[in-house]
Amino acid sequence: MGAVVPAREAQQQAVRVARAEGRADLLTAAYTTWTEPTPWRVRAYADSDPEAVEELGKLLKTRNLTDRQRCLLLDQLADALDDTDPRAVTVAQQAVELARAVGEPRLRGLTLTSLLRRTDCELESGAYLQLHGELAEVATSQDSPEYSWMSAYTAARLAAARNDPAHMEECLLHADEIARTYELQGAFAVARLRHPMLAMAQGPPWPACRRHPRRPATAGCRSVRP
Repeated sequence: MGAVVPAREAQQQAVRVARAEGRADLLTAAYTTWTEPTPWRVRAYADSDPEAVEELGKLLKTRNLTDRQRCLLLDQLADALDDTDPRAVTVAQQAVELARAVGEPRLRGLTLTSLLRRTDCELESGAYLQLHGELAEVATSQDSPEYSWMSAYTAARLAAARNDPAHMEECLLHADEIARTYELQGAFAVARLRHPMLAMAQGPPWPACRRHPRRPATAGCRSVRP
């Protein structure tokens, strides 16, 4: 949940090196380095990576993959596909199902987070609620501040979808507390951003800008999707 953009750039550099060497084992290693959760997109909106989609499809046909490797490759394939491509949700669901079978809680949390990003909490509230509950179980079992923060954040989204601003604010305050306590810089930047955004929604923008004059330096990503 930290420096998402530099992490993505480092991974892409590893992928380029593996491509230049023409080695499938290095490509598999490069694509499966992404093991930490993030609640926001790691590429531009409406963007896809056709080259990665083709490579990942070929790698997934490799027979000597471990279930963990296959799960991580599926997660990467879901990310490489355009959000409007129905295969993105299908692949993300496959990753979650495989992670459940593997029985590794943090791997399950990673794939759940990815699937939650692709699930509409308003149009698919039942599915979103079920995924949120499962993510909360992972957070509790692992005593993980990252997953605890994301659980509170997804709970806030559900409250917003129900038009329950009081509960939404309660969930976001809980998320803010987790971010401050465990120094989750990217998550804390979200907390700093949401206050002026809320103030702007409630009235003229200039008072909000005066209260929060500086852009957070630790956002860790170029764009944040609630």
